[in-house]
Amino acid sequence: MKSLLVALQFLTPIPVKLKSVDPKDMARSMRYFPLIGLAIGLLMVLVKSLSFGPLDFSATVTATLVLLTLTALSGGLHLDGLSDMCDGFYAGRSREEIVKVMRDPHIGVMGVIGIVFILLLKWSVLSSLPLAMPHYSNIALIMVPFLSRWAMVIMAFANPYAPVASEGTARPFVDNLTRKDVIISTAITLAATLVLSFISGNFTWFFLVIIPIIVMMAMTIICKRILGGITGDILGAVNEITEVAVLFGAYIIYLGR
Repeated sequence: MKSLLVALQFLTPIPVKLKSVDPKDMARSMRYFPLIGLAIGLLMVLVKSLSFGPLDFSATVTATLVLLTLTALSGGLHLDGLSDMCDGFYAGRSREEIVKVMRDPHIGVMGVIGIVFILLLKWSVLSSLPLAMPHYSNIALIMVPFLSRWAMVIMAFANPYAPVASEGTARPFVDNLTRKDVIISTAITLAATLVLSFISGNFTWFFLVIIPIIVMMAMTIICKRILGGITGDILGAVNEITEVAVLFGAYIIYLGR
């Protein structure tokens, strides 16, 4: 229960009061990252159902409200990581300069561009999903946040914390994450995907599990070359990129129905 509360505290703006949390507790909480994502997805479905149903809002307004829900429930944490990564990777010349730029509280032009484009991509796909077809749209909305949270877990396990970054918020997670934590997180992810595929009657959904792995592999290659490892900002960026990629995957499933 403590690990679940730590995950809730880290991934959402919901105030959770814990007396003491050690690094192992923080790493162990990653087991339950997909569960937090699953809860976020269910809340997105609730917002969509109320907006597109009783309130009779248009698809574009509904998509905006769903996107607002997704962003608000993460507290903008992952968008901040994406913007820091865009600024750092663009402006930095050495690894030390990249980290310095990423830790600068001020946002740069590339960071703004990164946030704008990632939100536009999400909104365009959300507004294009068949909201009137729950067996498509509801499944997509649920899978996006829990697969993206799982992506952070496998990214943290596959990579060391960047040596040049020294200390950081995500370091206790990355340094203390165990194989058991990843196995439990993966089991939760696969089980939830299988259940959702069964409910929808379309097991093509199960192939979306491949997307976080592809994102993780691509980002691993990039980050090892540029930084020699990862930081908390990188994990946030992985979450955002995976959300967009899974949304596109869901849209492709709809087009190929």
